[in-house]
Amino acid sequence: TDFDKYDTATPTFETPQLSMDRIREIRYKAYQQFYLRPGYVLKMMRRGGTYGISAVKTSGAYLLRALHVKLS
Repeated sequence: TDFDKYDTATPTFETPQLSMDRIREIRYKAYQQFYLRPGYVLKMMRRGGTYGISAVKTSGAYLLRALHVKLS
C-alpha cells in the first residue's frame, strides 16, 4: 500500500454519485470559500505569529490559484 496517497487532499474512494475528480473539486471549492473570506484573512493577520503568517500565506495561495483558474 502506498501510504503517501492517504493525505487530506487526495480522495481515496468514489461512489456511484461522486467520482474522485468531483470529490476533489468539491473539496477545493470548500477550502477556497473558507480561506478567502475577508474576515478570516483579517483575523489571522491580527493574530500574527507563526500561525497567523501561515494562515495568511494559505489564503494568498488559494487566491492566486483562484485567479489563475479564472484567467485560464
